[in-house]
Amino acid sequence: MTLAVMVGAVEPRVANSSEVLPQWAAQAIAESRQLGAQKKWNEAVISLRKIHQSHPESFEVAVEFSKALVYLGRREESLSVLQQLIAKSSGSIRAQATRRARVMARLFMTQAVSQIYQDGLLLANQRKYKLAREKFGKALDAEADNAEVLLRLGQCLYLDGDVDSASERLKAAKKLSPYEPQIRLWLGRVMLDRGELEAGLQEVKSAYEELPRSELATVWYAAGLAQSGKADEAVRVLESDVKKNPMHLHSLVSSARTLLSSTPTSESQKIWEIRKKLQVALSRMPEYVKSDPDGSEGEMGLDLRDPERLRSEVDLMLETVEARLGRFSR
Repeated sequence: MTLAVMVGAVEPRVANSSEVLPQWAAQAIAESRQLGAQKKWNEAVISLRKIHQSHPESFEVAVEFSKALVYLGRREESLSVLQQLIAKSSGSIRAQATRRARVMARLFMTQAVSQIYQDGLLLANQRKYKLAREKFGKALDAEADNAEVLLRLGQCLYLDGDVDSASERLKAAKKLSPYEPQIRLWLGRVMLDRGELEAGLQEVKSAYEELPRSELATVWYAAGLAQSGKADEAVRVLESDVKKNPMHLHSLVSSARTLLSSTPTSESQKIWEIRKKLQVALSRMPEYVKSDPDGSEGEMGLDLRDPERLRSEVDLMLETVEARLGRFSR
């Protein structure tokens, strides 16, 4: 999304019936819009800053001020204006301001940078993470305050094994766009890998609650719960996801794995339950292999499904389960 289409990408502004601006402020806003139409953004910002200082709670003022700032190339200040409004508002105004902030945090200032980013995204989806990192790094050189580029670079760094650098990029992305669940999801995953259990679990939990169709969010939240000693709760989360999404085989296999690691070898009934889960996963594998990604991870997520690797994991787990069950038949 480039700057030129930003306004069209955000839903139309809805008037706040409780908001009444004095005549001088309304006139100043109208004049600032005329200045914007003439691309005199510096003058517009000067005028709007004065109005915003006296009416920081105004949705209309915040929107116009943040728009002028971003056109002037001051994205971080623009986002700060919206974040202040979000913190002070509620209901539909808060929701609208949040959506606008999420869009402005990831828009591209030029088509050239947008194309570099798209090239990187193509490589990332092909799982060529090192090459994708180079593209995203080049895009970031041009737009260091673009939250989407920071997220993508963080994703590729993590998947390429550089967890510490991924943490740095994802924390920067969250600072710019704290309301984007995909950023919180990946940051939480990185934190869990770095041993930051409490903070990491909070991040993935937030993403899990905001991304109800995401299998990654479910699996990573459950992993955080298990890592924190809450294996039973982790299994409940995974089983609930499988009931709603039968083709979420990673959730199904993760529930079997979590049970297997926490079940004593003497509990034959639970081991039989684990065996059943794994057999169900194998029975659904042909359909899973043929199915196309359904977009459940969202436009800022990544499809990390790997049927061959998943099948190998199931086969290995079944060997362990069968060995345990063999002890009971002796």
